[in-house]
Amino acid sequence: SVYALPDTNKDGIADTTETIISGENHAHGLAFYNNQLFIADVDKVVRYRWDETTLTATREKVLFSLPQNSNHNARTIIFDKQGKMYVSVGSTCNVCSESSPQSAAILISDQDGNNPHIYASGLRNAPFLTFNPGSQELWATEMGRDNLGDNIPPDEINIIKEGANYGWPYCYGDKVHDTNFDPSNSRNCDKTISPIFHLPAHSAPLGLTFINSSQFPSSWQGDLLVALHGSWNRTT
Repeated sequence: SVYALPDTNKDGIADTTETIISGENHAHGLAFYNNQLFIADVDKVVRYRWDETTLTATREKVLFSLPQNSNHNARTIIFDKQGKMYVSVGSTCNVCSESSPQSAAILISDQDGNNPHIYASGLRNAPFLTFNPGSQELWATEMGRDNLGDNIPPDEINIIKEGANYGWPYCYGDKVHDTNFDPSNSRNCDKTISPIFHLPAHSAPLGLTFINSSQFPSSWQGDLLVALHGSWNRTT
């Protein structure tokens, strides 16, 4: 379901909890654009007509389908200033060769859902996206694979470039070949993109946002906040 938490008296406490949408399939991504509400389900992107005054959403259409899975099933949706839509799609597995090229990738389309195609690939699970307000670059958190021990591979923060490959499942970190998955060394990591920041393995980074708020010191403005979930796949 999707909920609204209106705060009409501006005291920082929601007055009510309003159910806006129910019945979607693992609704995760939310984005408003041109008075429309876009929902990224695990298996599709749906557009609703939005009324800010009445807090009501009217379902318009399914824009396009996504490869469904029960593993990394969070889907994030975001728009750039030109109205291009970006949707992150996690992998179906810990480490494998995917049957759908749209898995473990970020897709792009226009706001009407026309011609959804791969914008960047090799992203095992990039569950959240944000734009750097200064450079307008697309940034993403990225969760590395499990079962290689406590300290590898690093989790990542990446700047997402069109047409770029970020390595998974054959490479991780700074162009390191995953010999556990690909012992024959059949894939070259030289052309994969290294992360802008390495994070400790199994940090499980989720949400990220650039600070633009008077709640924080002036020296923090423009800095990046990242929420870490933590992982089952570490001894401590």
